[in-house]
Amino acid sequence: MKYPTIGAALLSVAVLLAPATATAQNRTRNRNLNISMQGDAETCADLKVTSNGEVAQSADKFSMQRSEVAVLELNAADRGVIKVRGWSQSGYAVEACKIAVAEDRGQAERTLSAMTVSRSAGHFTFTGPQNDTNNWQVYFIVHVPANASLDLQTLNGPVSVAGVSGAIKARATNGPVSIKDCTGTIDAQSSNGPISFAGDAGEVKLQADNGPISVRLTKDIWNGSLLDARTSNGPLSLTLPPGFHSGVRVEASDGSPMSCRHDACSTAFRHSSGDKQTLQMNGSTGTVRVSTEHGPISVGSDKKAL
Repeated sequence: MKYPTIGAALLSVAVLLAPATATAQNRTRNRNLNISMQGDAETCADLKVTSNGEVAQSADKFSMQRSEVAVLELNAADRGVIKVRGWSQSGYAVEACKIAVAEDRGQAERTLSAMTVSRSAGHFTFTGPQNDTNNWQVYFIVHVPANASLDLQTLNGPVSVAGVSGAIKARATNGPVSIKDCTGTIDAQSSNGPISFAGDAGEVKLQADNGPISVRLTKDIWNGSLLDARTSNGPLSLTLPPGFHSGVRVEASDGSPMSCRHDACSTAFRHSSGDKQTLQMNGSTGTVRVSTEHGPISVGSDKKAL
C-alpha cells in the first residue's frame, strides 16, 4: 500500500471551486482558481492569483484590541484558507482576501460584491454567492498577540499556524494542518488530510484520521507536559535532534512497519503484546508519544534519512 507524503501544501494552494457540470455550456463557466504566496504572504497584496478566467480581488481589514477578543473563532468552511502568525503587537489583525473568478470581468466583479465578511467580537463569518457557476474564495491572513486563544476550522482548505503562543484549536476536513514554532496548549485534528508539526514545547495533541502526521522536534528536550500524536489509517514520522533525551514512546499496530534510525534506537526497549508493538526510548517516561493504527511509523534523526 502506498501512503501519501506530506509536502509544502500550504505554500501553494490550487482549488477547483466549481464542480464539473453535465452540459458544455456550464463547463465553459467553470474556472480554475490558483493562489500562490510570494514570500511569507503578510498581506493580501502578497498573494498571486492566476486563472483561465477573469479575476476580481478586494480585501477587508479588521483590527481588534486584546480586550475585545476572548477567543478568535474562524470557520473558513469550504471556501476559505486560514493562515495565522504570531507578532509582537498587543492586538489582533485579520485581513480577509476576497477573490472571485468568472467568464468575464463584469461577472467577476458582481461575484466579488456579493461576498461579505463580518465579525462579532472575535467571531468571524463570511457569505458569498450560492450559484455553483461562481468561483470564489476567502483567504484569511491573521496576526495575533502573545497568549492568544484560537478556534480555527476549514473544509477542503488548509490551516497554517506559526509563531503563536497560547491556546490553539485547529480542525480541518479534507485539508492539511500545519503547526510550526508554537507553544502553549495545542489541539489539532484532521480528517482525510495531513498534519505537520515542528516545535519544542507545550501540551500538544495531534490526531489524523485517514491521513499522515509528520512531527519534527527542534531541541534536545521537550519543554512541556506532553506531545501526543496519533494517526488512524495513515503513516506517522517522528524526527528528533541527534542528542534528544526526553522519553519517547512509539506504538503501532501489530504487523505495521516500524523503523527506528536514531542513535537512541540502539538502547530502546522493544515489546510486542497482542495486537500492539511498542518502542520505548530514553527511559521509561513517555513525554513524547506517537502511535498509528494500520499505518507505518518511523523515527529518525535530523542527520539521518528516515
